[in-house]
This record gives sequence, structure tokens and C-alpha cells, in this order.
Amino acid sequence: MAAKSLPKRKLTISQEDFTKLLKRFVEKGSTLKGMRGISDETMEAVYGLAYNNYNNGKFDEASRLFGFLGGFDPYQSKYWIGLAAARQMLKQYQGAIQAYSMAALMAEEDPNPPLYAADCYMIMGKKELAEKALTAAVHWASRKPEYASIKDRAESLLRLLREKAPEAKQAATT
Repeated sequence: MAAKSLPKRKLTISQEDFTKLLKRFVEKGSTLKGMRGISDETMEAVYGLAYNNYNNGKFDEASRLFGFLGGFDPYQSKYWIGLAAARQMLKQYQGAIQAYSMAALMAEEDPNPPLYAADCYMIMGKKELAEKALTAAVHWASRKPEYASIKDRAESLLRLLREKAPEAKQAATT
């Protein structure tokens, strides 16, 4: 027996109603996870799978899973860090930077996202943006003693970038 097709319905919503719905969604901090009733345990199980895929070099699959997690609960910085790291390993540096930016928004006092983004900027040859990211990493790392090693690394990279910049300018003019 052939499946009966359902009549197509056109869902229309006015711009005003859409704006109200979106505003209510944002004000309540709603997530797709919450709207779909996905449990924290399920999200952690998917995170574990994504993490294992990353550690086993399955970066495409890890990227898809971390992307799912970030889409369903964008307030968890670890999902964005995972997505960014997977994209970085896939040499998708611009996408990695975008995900590191989301992680930084969700955990604004964590110096790791700007530090990792700086790595991507340096690979892409965007030294000014790398300097800005490293400066942000130094700023956030300076606030907590447990981030001392991150601060040291960011400062070392910043010095290295600044030392190389005059050499590059001199080479370009000769």
C-alpha cells in the first residue's frame, strides 16, 4: 500500500509575530535543546562521542557532532571549542576562528579561545589580527593565576610576531 501524501500547508507568520517570538526566545535564554526536550545526559553522550572522534583523528565527524551540540545549546563554550579545534585540524581556519569567537562570547574570561584563534590567524598570515587575539589572551590570562602558562605563551608569541614584523617590512622595501 502506497503511503498517502499529506496536503501541503503553508506556514506563515508575520514579521511582527516572528520578532516577538524571537525576542521571547532570547529573553528566556531558550535553546533548541530545551525546546526539543533533549536531556543533559544525551548532550553529554554526544559530546563524549564528538570528543572521542576528535581524539581518534576523525575530525569531519567530530566537527559535525560539535556543530550539532553548539546549535542545540549555544551557551556551552566547550562545544564551540571542540568545533573550532576540529575545524582547525581540517585546516578550515576561518571557520575555526568563528567557533573560537563563539566560545569567547560564552566564556569571556577564558584566555584559551583568543589564544587558539591567534594560531589560526598566524597560519593565515593575518598578523595584525593575531596580535589583537594574543593581546586579548594576555588580558584575560592576567586576571587569574591558573592561566599563567597561557599568559606566558601568548606574550612569547606576541613578542615573536612584533620582532618579525619589522623584518617583513624591511624585506618588502628592498
